[in-house]
Amino acid sequence: GRSTVDFIQIVNFGARTQQSQKLTYSAANGDVLEASSVGTSTPTPTGVSFSSTITFIGGTGRFVNATGQAHADGTANLVAGTSRYTLNGSISYGSDTGNR
Repeated sequence: GRSTVDFIQIVNFGARTQQSQKLTYSAANGDVLEASSVGTSTPTPTGVSFSSTITFIGGTGRFVNATGQAHADGTANLVAGTSRYTLNGSISYGSDTGNR
């Protein structure tokens, strides 16, 4: 379903690393999924390209006991203030851990 993401990412251009300070996905109904991430980054002319591992660590509503992990690849355009990435992984949440 539809969701929004809010995050603060710390990028060290010299070391080519990145890590999240806060990563929050909000579902359309207001449930929140919290996560952390670590990975690598490469400077580009307008920002950075990155690869990271996102670990889901709970949240609110149906995500209160969420667990799982995903791999993310993407780019951030620091000039435009935008980013785009794809996730590939799985998450278990809710009372039925079969939800994914």
